[in-house]
Amino acid sequence: MNNLQSCQLYVSTKSRGQGSNNRTWGIEQNEGRQTYLGAYYAIGNVDHMILMAMIKYVTWKYWHAPFLHGLGMAVTAAFDMYSKCCDGLLDPDLKVEMKDRMSNSNWRLLASEQMLKYNPAKNGYAGDKPFRAFSKRPKRMREDERRSGASVTNKQPTTQMGSRWTISNEQSGQCG
Repeated sequence: MNNLQSCQLYVSTKSRGQGSNNRTWGIEQNEGRQTYLGAYYAIGNVDHMILMAMIKYVTWKYWHAPFLHGLGMAVTAAFDMYSKCCDGLLDPDLKVEMKDRMSNSNWRLLASEQMLKYNPAKNGYAGDKPFRAFSKRPKRMREDERRSGASVTNKQPTTQMGSRWTISNEQSGQCG
């Protein structure tokens, strides 16, 4: 149940000031309090980013609030992944200069636009085949659409938004 190895009290020392103005005192601590205080800043930042996502609507249903909070966390995590990819530490080919990167608000607008255009029936991404929108279509129609060339291609970043991946209707180069 408890994820802490132990919950023993101990005293940690704090010190402020320099030279003759140096003050030292002790604070009674335990592992739980130290973990909380160590992570509080990061939790505050994530809460602020979730608030900035502005994912909300008016409802009397109490179960919508946890869903919206989870959705805000997902959007925040996705923007963080975008930022990490733009740093170029994961793959040097994904590096985007700071001046060409999207701001958080521009990134959310682009992600919203892409999700509104997304259709699993087009089978444009890996993992779309199990979706009902794709599997309920007759096999002949699924193969015709695959041959039509609707696919995801890796393109160079646009100067306006800095996006590398776009959905296009160009020929995908697939056989068949």
